[in-house]
Amino acid sequence: MSNSASLAQGDLLLSLTLPDATGKNVDLHGQAIAGSHRVLLLGIEPTPERLAAATARLAERGALLFLVVCQMPAGAPRPGGPQRLFDPARRLLNGFGLPD
Repeated sequence: MSNSASLAQGDLLLSLTLPDATGKNVDLHGQAIAGSHRVLLLGIEPTPERLAAATARLAERGALLFLVVCQMPAGAPRPGGPQRLFDPARRLLNGFGLPD
C-alpha cells in the first residue's frame, strides 16, 4: 500500500465485509467474487446513466464495480448499476487513510 493518504494502482484491498442494499453482507475478499478485479467508488454517486455505463464497461473486462457510501439512500436500489455497499462507520475510508 502506498504511504500517502491517496490510493495508487496496486494498493491492497482491505479485508472487509460490508452490507449491501438488501442487508446481505458482501465480503470483499470472499469466494463469491474471487478472481475478479474490484473497483470501489467511494462516497460519490454519479448519475444513474454513468454508473450503468461504467458497470457494463468494467464487467466486459471482468471487473466488478462497487459503490461504497456512508448512508443508505432512501428508496429502492436502482437497477442496472453497481452493487451498493454501506459503510456508516467509514471503515474503508479510514482503513485507506482517507479523510471523511
